[in-house]
Amino acid sequence: MVQPLASTGILQGQQVALAGRLASMTAREAERLVQSHGGRFTRRISRETTLVIVGRDGWPLARDGRPTPKLRRALALAKQGLPIEVIPEEELLTRLHCSHGRLQRHFTLRELAQMLSVPLARLEVWLRSGLISPTSESDGIRYFDFQHVAGVKSLCELVRSGITTARLRQSLSRLRGWLGDLNDPLSQLVLLDNSRQLVVRLDNGQMAEPTGQMLLGFETEPAQPAPVVVPWMANQRSATEWFEIGCQAEQRENFQQAVDAYRQALLMGGPSAEVCFNLANALCSLGDYARASERYRQVLELDPNFWEAWNNLGTVLTYDGENEEAIAAYRRALKLHPLYADAHYNLADTLEDLGRAEEAIEHWRAYLDLEPRGAGARYAVERLHELI
Repeated sequence: MVQPLASTGILQGQQVALAGRLASMTAREAERLVQSHGGRFTRRISRETTLVIVGRDGWPLARDGRPTPKLRRALALAKQGLPIEVIPEEELLTRLHCSHGRLQRHFTLRELAQMLSVPLARLEVWLRSGLISPTSESDGIRYFDFQHVAGVKSLCELVRSGITTARLRQSLSRLRGWLGDLNDPLSQLVLLDNSRQLVVRLDNGQMAEPTGQMLLGFETEPAQPAPVVVPWMANQRSATEWFEIGCQAEQRENFQQAVDAYRQALLMGGPSAEVCFNLANALCSLGDYARASERYRQVLELDPNFWEAWNNLGTVLTYDGENEEAIAAYRRALKLHPLYADAHYNLADTLEDLGRAEEAIEHWRAYLDLEPRGAGARYAVERLHELI
């Protein structure tokens, strides 16, 4: 429980909303805290919202692995020039002169296991793998930061539910741009493609499940360095060969190597909608959204009926708060392919961000008709329950 020292009135006239789970208090406690300092608490972000608090119990990611709709809505409004400020939870507590509770405390590994309902053996694996590291050590006892471990736990839950690490890397890249310093443990998370099994890479090169069970007999492929390309080397490969190299690099999630290979394919073979599309996707995975957007537009110049490119362009546009343009892109994708589930999903999400609930409901339902199972379906059901 957070203990305020005295009411400061610092939130007088402010309309305050939450995005993500708070680490230091419940939502109800946050509401009382905001009101005690003169602010007005709201559960929905609108054009009247002036302050958005980002909870630090893990990362503010929805069940589909994307930043929460509230956070995306807040950043979109800020890009429109509205006086809305987005700050992390600890910044609010500092402004209000509150004690930070468990957000400020450090815990033993056993305390964290009990608090987060995570088996102690799993935390020990995370410790050995470097996913978590002690914040301090005293008399041989290691102490850990609650926020970092809670974040790792939430990421593991998302990956196990079917969210790809590429989607999570994109989301964390966006959050880092919005909120500043964020630890990124995804470099230690590995997905075995043949089984969609989540594993952790240990310091000795072995693999382990997050449960602590070692994976024996699994030989890892050594990391492939990004190619150093000189003209005489490029001439030894065809555009098709470079394209295949790019595809293989993408499968290994070596996106920089994929970008280099796709660029060589374009250099050797000239403009190609398919190669440009893959290049744009790889740039997206690296968080280079401006260049990805230009490549998606190049795809559409070459092939205006490339519906996947319209959909992906829409997604990139939402990252910059260009929601109306994104909606037009999603609608173009659906005009070309009315049964394209991803476009219905993205369109529904963006319409909801703009407060157009009735239109969003139509597309959430369409998505569920096409994709009734999986993490996306569970999220769509959750949104319909809230909107209807």
